[in-house]
Amino acid sequence: MRRLLPLLLLAALPLTAASDRLQAFLKVMGNSASSPEARADAVRALASSWDEEATKALLAAVKPSQAPEALVAITEVAAKHPDEGATAMLKACLGIKEAWRARGSAALALVKRGRPGDFELACGLSTDKDGRALQLLCEALGMSDDPKAVEALGPLLAHEDWRVRASAIAALGQPRKDKKAEQAAVQALIARLDQEKGRLVGDILDALKALTGQELGPDPKPWNAWRITKRDGGQVLGAGFEEAKTSRPPPVSYHGVKTYSRRIIFVFDRTGSMQAGDHIGKEKKHLVETIEALAKSVGLDAYEKKPAPVSFNIIMFAGGTVECWKDALVPATEENRASAITFVNRQQASGWTNTWDAMKTALDMATKGVKPPRKPGRGCEAEGAVDPDTEPYGYGKALLEGADTIFLLSDGVPSTPDGKPADWTKVAEQIRDYNRNKRIVIHTVGVGEAFDVFMRRVAEESGGTFTRLP
Repeated sequence: MRRLLPLLLLAALPLTAASDRLQAFLKVMGNSASSPEARADAVRALASSWDEEATKALLAAVKPSQAPEALVAITEVAAKHPDEGATAMLKACLGIKEAWRARGSAALALVKRGRPGDFELACGLSTDKDGRALQLLCEALGMSDDPKAVEALGPLLAHEDWRVRASAIAALGQPRKDKKAEQAAVQALIARLDQEKGRLVGDILDALKALTGQELGPDPKPWNAWRITKRDGGQVLGAGFEEAKTSRPPPVSYHGVKTYSRRIIFVFDRTGSMQAGDHIGKEKKHLVETIEALAKSVGLDAYEKKPAPVSFNIIMFAGGTVECWKDALVPATEENRASAITFVNRQQASGWTNTWDAMKTALDMATKGVKPPRKPGRGCEAEGAVDPDTEPYGYGKALLEGADTIFLLSDGVPSTPDGKPADWTKVAEQIRDYNRNKRIVIHTVGVGEAFDVFMRRVAEESGGTFTRLP
């Protein structure tokens, strides 16, 4: 109700009452009790008048202490206006060191607006220290038709943070009107193949397939041969270029879904409904077989040229319990293989389907690790809820030891403690929003009478694959 009152006041004002609308805006912004959402809505309401007083008030609202939602709203409305007042707002948002979302949203707004000089202003964000802002810049450059966008993505393709590199790969994989720029993107992706490792190898191959229609494997040699043949006007036939043998670790496969990731979390539904058709028994056996394969999936690391075992973890969920095999990802050594198989084989089906808690635990583990167990009966305890605007982004060790891929296996729609179906759309949105800057690919496997629409949505919104089992 606190949020609704100021919004009702704004909505009740006639469109011509610009000064009254301004006073209402100032009242919302000056009230420390106003929610971030109310401030954002007040920005949009004031922007409908867009006169000199309104632009001055909006520019004055661009400050480090402002709610991130309101700053993002300011960039959204500024993107629709070509005047200098809007440009001043976007420049001011780019300069707020305390709000990565404002900086990234300003870059998006500048690219969308497309005035002379906007592209260069947006690219000024490329030296930002926060990878989340850089992800938004990559998104903006992926949308841009400016031929210089591919060149601007080059340094981001080599960034130390794999999540920024993933964003740059996705941006380069977007089709472009300028075919020379598209060819430059293909060349940049091929060049990166030799330097990349893990899941991002698959990301590059997906981007190359989207741009070229070719599937030539993870070695850059056949790709370069194909590119030269096409450049010289020869006939382009993918079948003419066999996949080269490579020392790169082979892809991991789970229920037919292949990934080059070397850092994987398996999230396994062991709820009561998994007893039907002995799904629990069949899927435990399949997971054990996958673990056995992980232990054999050792190749040469693309960087250090030394053995690179897969690192993995397993999370079981049922009812109010989310049980982790380990507190963090561990390498698939012989000792860990045996321990993981013992952990899987002792699981029994029971309880309701608490998908959100399990996925939140997995996503926290993927980027931050977990705290030691604090409650009896729980194998792990996820760290507290993360505020995406204030939580440290996690460089260094967290990037090396976290996961970049999750496999979720479940047989049904999320449910509540009393066994009734939960609002699956809300759960899917929670997973999507929580994962937005983590960039974890989530592959989903639906078992039996699984609620396909939920599982498919979770996979598609993370760039993963949905697989349906009988």
